[in-house]
Amino acid sequence: GDTVTLRAPDGQRRIRMDSIDAPEEGHGADQPGQPYAEASRKNLASLVAGKTLTAQCYESDQYGRDVCALILEDGRSANRVQVESGYAWAYTARKGDYLRDKAMPDLQRQAKAAGRGLWVQQGAMQPWKWRYDCWRQRQCG
Repeated sequence: GDTVTLRAPDGQRRIRMDSIDAPEEGHGADQPGQPYAEASRKNLASLVAGKTLTAQCYESDQYGRDVCALILEDGRSANRVQVESGYAWAYTARKGDYLRDKAMPDLQRQAKAAGRGLWVQQGAMQPWKWRYDCWRQRQCG
């Protein structure tokens, strides 16, 4: 729900969407997935699959992915739509080091107040906390 592969003139590009963090998909028995990971992935796919997008990229991450805002054909930010729809968090970890789009926390508050997407569940855990608590500390809730 926060990473896509785009076809570009120079080949395929892995894109990490900026300012958002989506529920983690599972990676085997040692790294179980979070609730709503699949729903987040499907929502993102419905937004971008087969579409012409504009990627506004800022940097590369430690995995070699370009970190970008993905702009849909109608001018909306796919990053913002994921948060507005309740399928990703505003990426506020590390005191907001990953938060380029300052509108995200307010969009998240609106989605949470409306009970959209992952916000229908009680105790939804931020993916960065899940990666640490569940995957590193083996304390999965």
